[in-house]
Amino acid sequence: MRKPALLLSSLAISSVVLTLAACGGGSDTSGPDAVANAADSPAAVQNRARNHSTTKSTQATGTNATPSAVTCSTGTRSTFYGINGHLNMGGAYSKSSFATQIAQVQDLGFALYRNDVIDQWGANNVAAFAKQAKATSGPCVTIYPTIGPNNSDWGSNETDAYNRAYALGKASATAMKGSVPVYEVGNEMENAALVGNGDGNKPSDYDNTWFSKGRGVINGTIDGIRSVDTTTPIILSSISWLHFGFDDMLLGGTGPDGSSGHQIPKVDAVAFHWYSDMGDIENACGGTGCYNALQKMASYGKPIWLTEYGARPEMGSQSTIASYIVGNKMLGDFATLAAKYNIQSTELYQLYDDASNGGDGNYGVIQDDGKTQKTSYAKVKAFIAANPK
Repeated sequence: MRKPALLLSSLAISSVVLTLAACGGGSDTSGPDAVANAADSPAAVQNRARNHSTTKSTQATGTNATPSAVTCSTGTRSTFYGINGHLNMGGAYSKSSFATQIAQVQDLGFALYRNDVIDQWGANNVAAFAKQAKATSGPCVTIYPTIGPNNSDWGSNETDAYNRAYALGKASATAMKGSVPVYEVGNEMENAALVGNGDGNKPSDYDNTWFSKGRGVINGTIDGIRSVDTTTPIILSSISWLHFGFDDMLLGGTGPDGSSGHQIPKVDAVAFHWYSDMGDIENACGGTGCYNALQKMASYGKPIWLTEYGARPEMGSQSTIASYIVGNKMLGDFATLAAKYNIQSTELYQLYDDASNGGDGNYGVIQDDGKTQKTSYAKVKAFIAANPK
């Protein structure tokens, strides 16, 4: 969930209600570097997946199920509104108890709380939060993970990346199965593979070695999850700005070097990120022209999850930022366009400021003390209350 600087040159799946099991963390101690059983080794799974994957222009499918609501003892709450957090990062997220964060997410009106997982400890922490949220009275709230190793841990090649990610995916699903409504694999992974100063919408904008390792991470994580959990929906790693070339290649089984026939990720939805300096999501202009980003994402034939959106902290005052977030270029627009482009969920970035903790910056609706509400807190809360989905 890091926020890299933009590279600007001028710069139908069936929907189901998923009932969460009333259980939390698991007892698996294999860890992200554990070796799977020989009969179900990462290499064996990968080879089977390669042999049976759909290639060229036909996309592989997932479970054909995505959650439309979080269900709990007190009723349901739509998954359209969610928010990001960093339970495993520290700072205010360590200072504030699970109970405090659950109460804040409930009060704002969100159903989902998106958090990153890069290791077994993080998976167990996320699972523990999900269990506590499930048991908490009041409006339904649950957490969902964004799973994948840091790019410094991808290894030396695609196979190495696959094996490492497979172990993490398996360990994560072992801890979280039954306690999360969806898994997301990876986060803005295309940024590690981008080269030059292009818009990211062409294969030539990507380094083949880094793209291949990213593909290995994504497929390895998915296959690791599926070795434990065969039904919970999976969201493809998010892309941002005009970086469509990454998903074009992933979902087409191709690579920057012109090769084809590669394993295609089997996912149930695609993820996209949009920030204030990116402009109009239906008319975003870069060095190669202007694009309807939502139309492009919808062309993949899967529901869209806007798993990060927000205003850059430097764009202005708290009031300016708050108005932009709920305005007609952001959340107001997303809510209006949801049916047209099959936008199933949106996750605001983020709950707490984290600049003082070495994080992405002060994007939060609450300051880094974990208590003081910013102007955007009340604005977002009011918008969600007035625009139920």
